[in-house]
Amino acid sequence: MITEQDDIIVLPLDYRLNEKLLDAGDGNNIVTDISQRGHIIKGGKGNDIITVKAGNNILFDGEGNDALYVGDGADILITTGGNVTLTVGKGNNIIFINQLNGHIKIINSGGKDTIILQDKKIADYQIVDHNGNRSYFSSDSLSGILIEDYEQQNITVKARI
Repeated sequence: MITEQDDIIVLPLDYRLNEKLLDAGDGNNIVTDISQRGHIIKGGKGNDIITVKAGNNILFDGEGNDALYVGDGADILITTGGNVTLTVGKGNNIIFINQLNGHIKIINSGGKDTIILQDKKIADYQIVDHNGNRSYFSSDSLSGILIEDYEQQNITVKARI
């Protein structure tokens, strides 16, 4: 049962959610999905850790400092703000970055990934390449994106304004 407190939620192998949606709610939650079924998982307020092993999933961060980990599926990750670490596996993933008010770190472990920047102020961002990483910095330094090992990965970055 999901509460507004700190929860640990595990979806076991072959488990199927009735609604395909798991809303972790408030609290500092840990969600682990090893079902390999493909679900929609939303983090809420709090510092959440969401991990999915496989399947084609859709993950939303929430308010707070969150970490999202995806495995071998073709996953969609959607950020809505705050400080977020995204670790993507070997699947071909799509990452939507919205409302940049925090820092986002993207760690890619393979696959062909697309990052879509949806902030209206993205044209004002400074792009810096350093030691194989790529960073996007806002003019006010209140937000930014770091893509680790950018030069070694098969990553496409698009701006959608």
